[in-house]
Amino acid sequence: GTLRRRAPSREAIRPSKRAVLWGTALIGIQAYLTLTYVWITGRAGGVDLFVLVPWIWINVALLAFLRADAPAVAGRDRLLPAGIAVGYFLILLGVSGTIGLGTAFSDAVPRAELRLLLFDVPPGWAPTVIYAGEFIRVALRPPLLLGYAAIAYLLYATIARSGAGVIGGVVGLFSCVGCMVPIVASAVAVLTGSTAGYLQPENLAVISGYDISTAVFLLTVFILWFGYRSTADPAGGTE
Repeated sequence: GTLRRRAPSREAIRPSKRAVLWGTALIGIQAYLTLTYVWITGRAGGVDLFVLVPWIWINVALLAFLRADAPAVAGRDRLLPAGIAVGYFLILLGVSGTIGLGTAFSDAVPRAELRLLLFDVPPGWAPTVIYAGEFIRVALRPPLLLGYAAIAYLLYATIARSGAGVIGGVVGLFSCVGCMVPIVASAVAVLTGSTAGYLQPENLAVISGYDISTAVFLLTVFILWFGYRSTADPAGGTE
């Protein structure tokens, strides 16, 4: 028959009372940690966007993990969507500057010894791990890693639900607007030189442009979420 997509029902989108309760408690704890940090450190910027950004990434990523149920598929059927999702996750890490080549491959990358930032950055950003050696550099930040993992998970769940074949899955990945948005945005940031800023903790908010990255992240999750709902919602399945 003809394929027809229906919009997800309100019941499928509306969170339960228990979810609202736990979400409110989580946001309360995050607010407490943030305000305490700002008060103790006397941070000049106060509660600005840079302080709030990690919680946005963390909360949206957790919501995606909790609300999107990956189907229970057989081993072989799981390999393709899992492989695409892992590959996409690695691409995001690379184009965002989270991982990359070290000082031997680029003069623009300053050498940085292994550092674990706990109290040098606001809550949500910690613990941040920064390292730039001769062959590899990393800038591991929990909210970004969790956010990228959530995007990859949504992609995996969508492909697994739709039962896409090898060609369909690969073509779908690179024709998906939501999938390409963070890749293109991150690639532009790298080409304009913002990657070097990932190794400078004192310049994180200025150089890395997390306001733009956050907007891209939210747009990506929004697009992928509704793509997932169109295949996962019983009321919005295919006919």
